[in-house]
Amino acid sequence: MKPLHKLVSIASFIAAAISITTSCESESVIAPATQQITPEITQQLVKIGVNPTDAVITTTTTPDGVSTAIVSAGESMIPLNQLFNYPVIIAATNQKAFVHTNIVAVGDDRVISIVVRDAVKSESIAALETAVEAYNRLGLRFRFSIAFGTQDGDIIVYRTEDDTQVLPGRSYLPYQGNPGGAIELFPALDAFNSTFKDFILKRQLGRAVGLRSSDWRTRRSCGDAADIIDATVVHIPGTDDSGDNIDSIMTECLGSHNMTGEDFAALRFLYGDTSVDLCVPNPKRCDQSKRWKYFFCGRCYYSPARASRNGCDEARSCLNEGDSNTTKCVPNGLKCNPTKPWIYYFCGVCVESPQQAIENGCEEAKLCFE
Repeated sequence: MKPLHKLVSIASFIAAAISITTSCESESVIAPATQQITPEITQQLVKIGVNPTDAVITTTTTPDGVSTAIVSAGESMIPLNQLFNYPVIIAATNQKAFVHTNIVAVGDDRVISIVVRDAVKSESIAALETAVEAYNRLGLRFRFSIAFGTQDGDIIVYRTEDDTQVLPGRSYLPYQGNPGGAIELFPALDAFNSTFKDFILKRQLGRAVGLRSSDWRTRRSCGDAADIIDATVVHIPGTDDSGDNIDSIMTECLGSHNMTGEDFAALRFLYGDTSVDLCVPNPKRCDQSKRWKYFFCGRCYYSPARASRNGCDEARSCLNEGDSNTTKCVPNGLKCNPTKPWIYYFCGVCVESPQQAIENGCEEAKLCFE
């Protein structure tokens, strides 16, 4: 078997998401490229944070016969007729792209329905169920549900019998407040064990809700050493900003098989319940009649220290909580990494300034301007 990074180095293992229409009973057919990538398309891809390397225009046809012209760059696929509708990234500096310009609109508890079509193999279904459980344990403001059949859903999961495709799978980007509409799996996924399949489905779900590659700039997880793209991208406070981080499930190629502190920080910032202080017992998520009252990294713990010892990076921000020198309106070296630019702590995340916290919707930061 060829090394994984060689199989998927075309434009990143998990660089973005696909444009596949919903539905299916028979298998999909992918037509050869019929158009050329223009400079305008390349420029737009860069503007929305998608690596244009090896991008092609092709057509994907779902099992119910609906064909869609798409821009495909490795796992990144976007409907051609929607490409210029995506909001572009406007930023002063290049930063880590842990999120696309589009994310999912969630209320207090949105249910994102996943519908699996018949052709998906049982091993892939088991991996999907494991991935869904991992996300649903995080206490986010959305949760996934799974059903099987031909009915509509927010995300359709189906299989395409294309033996020429080296990618194990790909998924749409969120669009107009909705998650990426489909996850397409290929026979290449069959060659890997259950742990790898779990990993792939977690990444596809992450892509469908707007996360993007943690090593977007260097693609180090693919074995590449040089910068691939020089684009302005959206940075999530509290996560690595180098564009070279491989401590995440959202690397371009092979990365961590389990969610890490980077992933938890990104998901909590985007979709977490910031009204809940992680550092106090959480009655919304944990049974307060039990000893484990604190909610970290998708489960309940006896204390923040115990969660931290179990490898939950999210809990480390609560250690040394009682330091009298820590106030809201000065840099917080206990909760935030003092070597990074985001050193103020508000509403459960580290940010670069109180003003940025306010712009992110954190009301408590307003006390610094009173």
